Amino acid sequence: MELLDFRSNLNPEGPPPWLAEAEEAARTQSAPAVSGFRKAKEACFRRFSFSPDCFVFGEGVNGLLSVLPRALGVDAVLILPPTYSGFQRAAAAAGLPLHLHAAREEDGYTLRPGSLRADMARISGRALVFLGRPNNPAGVPLPIETVIEAARVLPGHFLCVDESYVELSEGVEPVLARGRRLPDNLLVLRSLTKALAIPDLHLGFVGASRTVTRRIEDALELRPRSPRAEEIAFRAVSDPRFFETSAARIAGYRARFAERLSRIPGVKPETGFANFLLVRIQGADARKAAAAARERGVDFRDYAEDDYLDGRRWLRTAVRKDEDNEKAATALEAALREVREAGKA
Repeated sequence: MELLDFRSNLNPEGPPPWLAEAEEAARTQSAPAVSGFRKAKEACFRRFSFSPDCFVFGEGVNGLLSVLPRALGVDAVLILPPTYSGFQRAAAAAGLPLHLHAAREEDGYTLRPGSLRADMARISGRALVFLGRPNNPAGVPLPIETVIEAARVLPGHFLCVDESYVELSEGVEPVLARGRRLPDNLLVLRSLTKALAIPDLHLGFVGASRTVTRRIEDALELRPRSPRAEEIAFRAVSDPRFFETSAARIAGYRARFAERLSRIPGVKPETGFANFLLVRIQGADARKAAAAARERGVDFRDYAEDDYLDGRRWLRTAVRKDEDNEKAATALEAALREVREAGKA
């Protein structure tokens, strides 16, 4: 049985309409053997008004995350769970101690720069702080003023803001935006993999000061040039309207899906702004419900004990188009009914 994937948070609108044209253009290109993404960097300059040298492209956000601790020469990593597990993997790959500054459910998973600074004072050496905006899995964006203030109260450290889902989040103003000055210790990550939903493409970029991007470029391994990836990156950065249209449609899908889920007994979707929803499960074990839903052909994201969420109470679901969302809701409703009936036996 083929599973309906509600675990991966891809753009439900699918690839952009210019994809075939971009791939044809890439096939006819001749260029140097080493990747440089020069056209894409020039497009970033036109869109964001930062120098082309302030951007580094790589093989997806995970590829960039893997080199950041080494490139920045930090001694520790701090994350704000619950958050993207790739941050934890980056720390482990670099052999660095991982520190936690847990965002609290009762605070709406927000961040207080003062309390973060107090935690940072207990870390020996220079640290790299990761935070998501909107955060995965809560889908909540921190206010821009809070992000900028967090960077300013952490002199000598680095703050990396993962904006992988901002392109698909209607009404969320990005940190990386035209004309906005950023502190020198602030980096912004963007994923094009999720937003473009192009098969076999892993693509992302970092925006930061020239000093920081030079260090990242030096840490990245020399890669054979991929005309396809470079052409797609150039067109994606040059076409914010595709993402704006996607985000507007996703907002509608998300609102209708959240309303449908809320009509299932014991299911409470949290308010989010991205192309996924964090869902609270009451009166049944969420992990068992996810397993039962998989038996019905729908794969939700469940949580293990080391994921910083109580896996008995929480699931995350992608937001897809209405027809698929209805299938997912129906499967979850039946799965919960099965788990509850089994608990009575």
